[in-house]
Parts: sequence; structure tokens; C-alpha cells
Amino acid sequence: MENRSKLVKIAHDSGANFLFNAIHILEEKSGKFEDLDEISMIFNRRVNPAVRPLIDRMKNSEEVHQLLDQILYHYERQEKYNVSQQTKKYLESQGYSIDKNIECKAIRFLTNQPNIDVVLVGMLKPGYVDSVVSCFENS
Repeated sequence: MENRSKLVKIAHDSGANFLFNAIHILEEKSGKFEDLDEISMIFNRRVNPAVRPLIDRMKNSEEVHQLLDQILYHYERQEKYNVSQQTKKYLESQGYSIDKNIECKAIRFLTNQPNIDVVLVGMLKPGYVDSVVSCFENS
């Protein structure tokens, strides 16, 4: 929240109401996302295109961009976690046990379907690769 406070102070000091609006959009949607696509839509279609060009005009634009990037990163990460917990809770309420992480459960489910030949998994970091490989170890 330290970055949020800094951004609010900069917005207040510079009269940049658009930053207040961006923060308001994020806080208004907090905990209300139903899926991960909706989170990406908010960030990529509403916040970034509207706010980034206006930040470029500010004298401390580099600092503001950095703060906003950090806020968006942590916010998106928290919201994705919230959605995954909601999904896990729903699956457990339907009688599915979640013995490994949700990603493993999904990948294993898909690879066991007779009509699915290939499952494509986006893996940008080595840790993601390790996570997917671990889904199939000792199975």
C-alpha cells in the first residue's frame, strides 16, 4: 500500500485526477472478478490505454509509471489469487479434492480427456516449467 499512498500523493499534488480515477477503478473491482480474462481486460483495455499517455505528460512521469506498474502488478497478482481461491472453493464444494495445486488438477483433467490430443500451457518462466513437470511426476 506504500506505492498506492505515493501515487495518491503525486496525483493530489499535481492535480492528476485521472490517477485517482485509475485507482478508483481498481478498488471498485477488487474482489469482484469472476475470471482471469476479466482481470486482463480491466488492465489492458481500461486502465493502461487511458492513463499511460496522460502520465507521459507529467514532469515525474518515469516515477509515476514505475509506481503504477508496481501497483498493477501486485493488484493483478492478488486478484488472480482471489479468483483461484474462489475456483478451488467451488470445486471442493462440488466434491473435487484439490490435492495438488489447481493448475495441476486442470492439466491432468485435460490430458485425460479422450477427445483432447494436445494441451498447450503457457510457460514464461523456468518455475512454470518445473510446476507443470511436477504435475506428472510420481503419477
